[in-house]
Amino acid sequence: FDPLTERLAIDSLTLKAGKTTAALSGAIDLVVDGTGAVSGLNIDVVAEPVALDMPELFADGLAVERASFRGSFDFATRRVAIDQAVVRAGALNAALSGEIAPGEGSPAIRLDGQLGAMSFAELLAVWPLTVGDGARTWLSENVFAGTMTGGTVHVDLAAGALDEPRVANEAVKFDFGFEGVEADYITGLTHMTAGRGRATVFGDRFEAHIDSAAVGDVQASNGVVAIEDL
Repeated sequence: FDPLTERLAIDSLTLKAGKTTAALSGAIDLVVDGTGAVSGLNIDVVAEPVALDMPELFADGLAVERASFRGSFDFATRRVAIDQAVVRAGALNAALSGEIAPGEGSPAIRLDGQLGAMSFAELLAVWPLTVGDGARTWLSENVFAGTMTGGTVHVDLAAGALDEPRVANEAVKFDFGFEGVEADYITGLTHMTAGRGRATVFGDRFEAHIDSAAVGDVQASNGVVAIEDL
C-alpha cells in the first residue's frame, strides 16, 4: 500500500472458498472525500484463472481463463458501478457494464453487455441453471445443433424484483442471432434444419424469428416461434 497515492497494489493474491479458486492481480485506489475520510474504492483487477465450484449454477463447474473488473464501490450508498467487466471462459467472451445497488429484498441491477459467437452446446455449458431456466430448458431439449452468432444483454431489475415468482418481460432482454440450427419445433414432426434468424429471451418469454430454414425437402422462411411463461 502506498499512502501517498492511496493505492493498494495487488501483485498476486489467491482466493479460495471450498473448491472455488481465483488468482487476482491489479490495484484498488481509495476514494477520499473533502473531510479526509475514505468514501469508496476504485477497483481495477484481473483474475486468471478462476475455477467456480457452484453446482447450483453450473452443474459441471466453470473454468474461467480470465475475468477482469474495472469499477467502483461507494460506501454510503453501497452501490457498485461496473465500468467494464470482461469474462473469457472457453468459447464464452462477454463484456458487461452497469450498476448494482441495494434495496428492499434483492438488489437493483442494471446491466448491458455483449456476447461473442459460440455454439448452442457451448452456450448452455456457461448458462447458469437458475437464470432464465425455462428458456434454457427449452433450448437444451429442442435445439440439437447450431451457432449463436453473437448477442446483446440488457437487464433492468428494480430492487426486490428477484424476490417475485416471475421476472417481468421488460426487465430482461437477451437478443442473439443464430445459424445452422437443427431444432424440434413440434414434437413428432421432422426437425427444422439450417435455421437462420434472430431470437430474444425476455424475462418470461422466448421468441425466435426464423429468416430461413428447411423442413425435410421444404424450404421455409419468415417463421416465428414464441413460448410464453418461461
